[in-house]
Amino acid sequence: MKLFKEYIFPRLILDLFPFYPMLMIFGIYSVDLHVDLNVIIGIFICYLILVIAFVYNDIADREADAPIKYAPHSFLNHLKSNLGLYKSKEGRRFRNIFCNESRNVFYGYIFLIVAVSLVLFLSLIFIGPLNLLLSIVMIFFAFAYSGTFFTLKKYAGFDLITHAFLLATSEIFFFWTFEESEIKIYSWIILIGATLYSVGGDLDNEYRDFDDDQGANLKNTAHFLGKTLTKQISVLCVILGIAFTVVGMVYRFVTMGSVY
Repeated sequence: MKLFKEYIFPRLILDLFPFYPMLMIFGIYSVDLHVDLNVIIGIFICYLILVIAFVYNDIADREADAPIKYAPHSFLNHLKSNLGLYKSKEGRRFRNIFCNESRNVFYGYIFLIVAVSLVLFLSLIFIGPLNLLLSIVMIFFAFAYSGTFFTLKKYAGFDLITHAFLLATSEIFFFWTFEESEIKIYSWIILIGATLYSVGGDLDNEYRDFDDDQGANLKNTAHFLGKTLTKQISVLCVILGIAFTVVGMVYRFVTMGSVY
């Protein structure tokens, strides 16, 4: 119960709200898929890949996270935090269970092995080879983003690319690999919108953590843009992302009719 309350619920459920459900909707309706068993399994696969990314990130960051105090957020503050509207001065919204817990780290790696195997199995059996290939690429970025030997989020440009691809672009593109998918102009508009929004979200995170990252000598994109320009580009990307996504969804509903 403590594990669920302090880690699973805040980290692996609330941290994905509301972006994950919205991405699933955008992905499915951008290519006019009917919701059937395969689509439901696809939704689960996307969720599992995000969980893999989050769990591995927490394992990789366990030493850096060790001094950070656990300070549970209310649901509203957690949502505001996800939207970049709130930052607690008391501590982190979840407890990194891998800090100072070698046994948990071992169990974490076992979970990752099982989760990756399940993703690959479900992708191949229920969706197809193309989806399996995309799942492999998504898993690669899930590990490379927070890797132990090399970490893409520490390098300018790669931080934005990997964040946007893993947390937005691939989640929508995932449903484009279904045989029944119909890729049209509005599909690309929605994809561009979600990607831009994710880039803006990552830049906002780098703006929020700018002083800490500078102290750690982190050479991410914000380091080269500067704090003010990082914020300005972040806001621009978010606005453009919302605009593109809304236009794409409206275009889809106008040309294709109501939601299935």
